[in-house]
Amino acid sequence: LACEALLEADRLLAAQPDLGLLWVLNPDCVVPAETPAALLRAQAAAGPFAIMGSRILYHDTDRIHADGGRVSRWSGICASVNRLAPAGAPTPDPATIDFVIGANMVVSRDFLAAVGPMHEDYFLYYEEVDWAVRRGALPLAYAADAPVWHHGGTAIGTGRPDERPSAFSNYFNYRNRMRFMRRFHPARLPVAWLIGLAQIARSLGRDDAAR
Repeated sequence: LACEALLEADRLLAAQPDLGLLWVLNPDCVVPAETPAALLRAQAAAGPFAIMGSRILYHDTDRIHADGGRVSRWSGICASVNRLAPAGAPTPDPATIDFVIGANMVVSRDFLAAVGPMHEDYFLYYEEVDWAVRRGALPLAYAADAPVWHHGGTAIGTGRPDERPSAFSNYFNYRNRMRFMRRFHPARLPVAWLIGLAQIARSLGRDDAAR
């Protein structure tokens, strides 16, 4: 659905040359009234960029969901920057992050024209990671004062920070991780498989201990 929406947005942008930005926002996000203006201020200050992110907070806590993400070139494992840190934690330098979380990202027209929409062969995970890796010389940007509140993952069993991922979530996370590694780091795919299998074994061990 996200890919289809981006294709439609691409058509709309082509018909409206005065529009320079596309805001991709999950339907389970809550946006404070001041956030859109803050995003526009950050865009004006940033100069040319591919994708701009901002702070995403868990909807019913004072904790950060993510300030962007980093991805391991050896395992493909992604880590959310500042996850579970207090809402007032310092914001990151965008040069230190690898991708913007797909729930809330502002995409520049130049990036979309150069790279095109997200690949359609992922589902739930890694679409935005893949997209950001394909950005070329265009940098990522970050809006420091444009928070968004996110309910996050309620349909797939990952809606709260203290909630373990469901089997449904785990399946697509692992599958798409290997797909990402095969596309961008094929020589390291065997290492990613071994690390993934070790993670699965540990998870199964925890489940057995819980029983």
